[in-house]
Amino acid sequence: MIDPTLIFATYSSGTCTTYGFSATYDIAGHLYAGGECFGTGWPGSIGLFS
Repeated sequence: MIDPTLIFATYSSGTCTTYGFSATYDIAGHLYAGGECFGTGWPGSIGLFS
């Protein structure tokens, strides 16, 4: 039996078609995720890389 441990959880969405492709975390616990959005309507924030 596998007893997994939850490392992180997040929710990301918008009014466009979105796909998440990868996610990882670093030793400090920061989440890094990659994906794409087809269209407008993706929520952004200060410091966002696109």
